[in-house]
Amino acid sequence: MNTKSKRLTSIDALRGFDMLLIAGGGSFIYRFLENSGWSWADTVLKQMGHTKWNGFTF
Repeated sequence: MNTKSKRLTSIDALRGFDMLLIAGGGSFIYRFLENSGWSWADTVLKQMGHTKWNGFTF
């Protein structure tokens, strides 16, 4: 029987990328870009950082 799958490949790719980052791939990317010397890497690194925790604020 030849049935076409209704799964979206883009959703599967996004899930795989998320799991890579959760499993520690984010730190690898951060270290790589930190030492690459590329000017656009600073913008990417700023997006991967977390803000400092100051408790709940308005």
